[in-house]
Amino acid sequence: MHLAVAGKAKVLVSGDRDLLALADVFETTCGCPIVSLDAFVRTFLAG
Repeated sequence: MHLAVAGKAKVLVSGDRDLLALADVFETTCGCPIVSLDAFVRTFLAG
């Protein structure tokens, strides 16, 4: 999470349920969404 913020990541992809549970708070606080791989593919790679 620190690296995502420091590197100004647009999205953090994770399969970890504990990390995904913090997604709303992390996005609100840091502006970087945490999404599952499936959500990433559907949202960011869908053509």
